[in-house]
Parts: sequence; structure tokens; C-alpha cells
Amino acid sequence: MTKLYLIISLFTILHTSNLVAQDGFFWGYSITFEFENIELNNKDTLVSVDFFVNQKSISTMCQGWEMENAKIGQYNLSYFCSTIGYKPMIIKCPDIYVKLEFKQSLNKDRVNYITRFIPFIFEPTKGPSQKIVIPKLDIRYLLKNSGSVVIVDAEGNYKVVDGESMENKPVMYNLVKFVEK
Repeated sequence: MTKLYLIISLFTILHTSNLVAQDGFFWGYSITFEFENIELNNKDTLVSVDFFVNQKSISTMCQGWEMENAKIGQYNLSYFCSTIGYKPMIIKCPDIYVKLEFKQSLNKDRVNYITRFIPFIFEPTKGPSQKIVIPKLDIRYLLKNSGSVVIVDAEGNYKVVDGESMENKPVMYNLVKFVEK
């Protein structure tokens, strides 16, 4: 009986030494863009709005970006991640590039199609999730100032700055388009 008890105890100890527990941690981003002045003027028409993220800033433990067009001029973007083994204290949403494409009627026979990429740079925040609403983005202003970069803080407050005057200019690397739900 003692031998059997010893064998069972030894087997249990050897078997449980191979079990390892890890902590899991989930975090994510939820961003709402609210555009205004979508009707540009009687000569210009907004054709499409697309959202991209730099591939270099995407974690391998994250699910793909999703986009939902809630209503005209409002877009909801979401991205969620999970990690095993550590808990990030500060998270930062990757830079997002908004592609605005519009057509410009020069006269009744000639039309130009113009595309602009506008980078949105997000400041880091503490906590497991970042939910940001960026209200009243004026498309006319963003299109008029072609070198604009939008810097967004954790509360959704933003400022438009000249990209050429920035010390660390945003670089479009390998852009990945958001998938629409």
C-alpha cells in the first residue's frame, strides 16, 4: 500500500510540474470619427472615405480592424487584442490614415478625381481600453490643408498641425485597409 501511495504521489508531482498557468489580458480600441461638411461645394463631391492602419503597428495577437458606417459622416472603428503573460500599463492606438477621394467638376466635360491621405496620430493612454470619439472633423478644412496631420488625445480632443513642421513625421509603411462589417 505504501509503495502504491508513493508511486501515485510521484506520478502526480511529475505530472503537475509540466502544467503552467498564464494570465490573460484583453485590450482594444474603439474610435468614432464624426465628419461634417461632407457636401463640399457645388463643384466638388466626396466620393469615398476609407480607413487604413500601418501594418508595422499591428500586433500579431490582435484581431482585424472592423469598420461600421453608422450613419452618413460617422464611422466606428474597432480593434481588440489579447496577450498572455503580461499586462501593458500604457496602450497606444496605431496611427490611422483616412483616405478621402472626391471628384472636382472643372466644367461639364472635365472631371478630376483627387485623393488625399490624412494621418491621425493617437497619444498613449493608461488602462485596458481606449474609446475615443472624434467630433466635428471638418472635411473642407482637411482637404484645403494638404499637409495636415491630426493629433488626438485620449479624450478625443484633437488638433490639426502641419506635417512638415513635425519632428517625427508620420510614414505610410504597409497600409492595411479596415474591413467593413
